[in-house]
Amino acid sequence: YQRRVRAGTLSSMDGQRSMDADDKFLQQVESEIKDFKANQEDFAQAAADVNQSYLFPTERFFGHLEDTQIFACTTGHGALANIPLSAGTDTTVRVWQPEVDRHPAHTWTGHHMARVSCLAVSDPTGGCVFSGSWDHTIAMWQNGTGKLLKVLEGHYSEVTSILFEDEKLFSAGLDQQVLVWDCRTGQTVVSHKSGATGGIEAVVESGESKQVCLIGCCDGTVGLIDMRVSGDQMVRRFNGHGNRVAAVARIGMFVVSGNRSGHVMCHDFGTGAVIQQVQDAHTNNITAMQACNHTGHLYTASLDGSVKEWSNSTGLMKVTQTLTSMDLMMHAIAVGTNEKNERVVYVGGDDCTLRRWTPNPPQGPTDEELKASLEARMARSGFYSEMNAHDHVKSEVQPVSDETQTEENVYDFIMNGGPAEE
Repeated sequence: YQRRVRAGTLSSMDGQRSMDADDKFLQQVESEIKDFKANQEDFAQAAADVNQSYLFPTERFFGHLEDTQIFACTTGHGALANIPLSAGTDTTVRVWQPEVDRHPAHTWTGHHMARVSCLAVSDPTGGCVFSGSWDHTIAMWQNGTGKLLKVLEGHYSEVTSILFEDEKLFSAGLDQQVLVWDCRTGQTVVSHKSGATGGIEAVVESGESKQVCLIGCCDGTVGLIDMRVSGDQMVRRFNGHGNRVAAVARIGMFVVSGNRSGHVMCHDFGTGAVIQQVQDAHTNNITAMQACNHTGHLYTASLDGSVKEWSNSTGLMKVTQTLTSMDLMMHAIAVGTNEKNERVVYVGGDDCTLRRWTPNPPQGPTDEELKASLEARMARSGFYSEMNAHDHVKSEVQPVSDETQTEENVYDFIMNGGPAEE
């Protein structure tokens, strides 16, 4: 306003009138906000609920093209240890160095003509990276140079999942096939035809044999298949889902699977019996699942915009932490470690960025929980009854004050380092 007044294009009277109008508008807005806070009894609770959703902030890494949906991410082995890779609808594979830069260190492109839906890294050297695509092909890239080494062709529909195990590559697609590839020749050595209506969404390691894997099918079943011989027979079926199973993982003796309704089911690996059903674990399609067997944790991602950490420490799957973005559909998940050797979770979704979440470390029991546990053990062992029965004997040997005999002081004495047997 002042510049326009000096330039002669606006009179000082008009400028002052406009500024007064702006001030009046701002005062009105502030008054409305104040009235809203005063009249809304649930305002504080609503604000707390919003803040609760962002308890676990994520780091964001930028590099994919605008409007890209990230459908695949993984962490590597050997030369690619703890280095995340991501891919999506921009048909590229991005290699990141999170501790160095928020932008990709390398971008591999030039082959895929449709979205890249899955990634795998050769184990244990990490010398090669594989990318499966909706263009029905699998690309084999050389780590370091990003050179395209081979193109594996054998699927006649979209490739949905790949797994590298024991010098061989397993791939699954919507053509109902699971193929085993000899990476040296680029030829298929075994083919399994599942017969599942709609195809196969996921192929993961079984944890038992390097030639036996688990598959999640569009007809709502989870299958255990032996890939040493071609055919269409399943070693075992895990039933119970009513619709498409998009994510499967093996954790301990559990086979955990998630479907498009957001339900999670746990089966016994040995018998196939249903152990646990978690209805509405997510409010939308579960798109990805990753097990971390050495810590006993499982991570699930969903189109409802949340990532959940599960634990089976009690013998049943239980949610321990939740990361909620609210406005972001999650499609891919991978678990790795950072430079501090902390467990981190990489997530890809609809906003063209790779996100890194560092879950809170498992918390130990509180003092109250320790006290309750200690008292329960003492009660089961008859500690208090024995102490009361022999109270007069103890007093003759060594006088003990009433204060020392209280349960509170017994707990404090033991918890502060005193001999447990005393």
